[in-house]
Amino acid sequence: MFCNVSKPSIRNVQLGFNAYTDIIPPVSVSGKCFSVLQVLDLQQNQIHGDFSLRLTDLTTLTALDVSDNRLSGEIPGEIRRLKLMEELKLANNLLSGLFPSEIKELVNLRVLNLDGNLFSGEIPKFLSELMGLKMLYSW
Repeated sequence: MFCNVSKPSIRNVQLGFNAYTDIIPPVSVSGKCFSVLQVLDLQQNQIHGDFSLRLTDLTTLTALDVSDNRLSGEIPGEIRRLKLMEELKLANNLLSGLFPSEIKELVNLRVLNLDGNLFSGEIPKFLSELMGLKMLYSW
């Protein structure tokens, strides 16, 4: 994939249903090439390990789907950096711990899918503060 750094144009990346095992940062994640990326689909791969902070660098994302992988650990508080996020799909991974309260800063969130993970505790009350939330799939 080549990128014209003087005119960034990659807005939608569909890499789902493959056998990728890691999230490798593009040549310039926070630079020109992916500075307008809105949709990143990595569903049904074999990506494993902790939720990558590289994903929280993609601040123009409106939709992120990492469902059906093997992501583990906690969701980092840096998730709050994804202020434009409308659809966040994290289903069927090995994510655990408490869901971060920083998610309430994603005021544009309409779809949140947390189903099939290992989260603990109660469903967070702050989810009711997300006024635009239309669909919530949870544990």
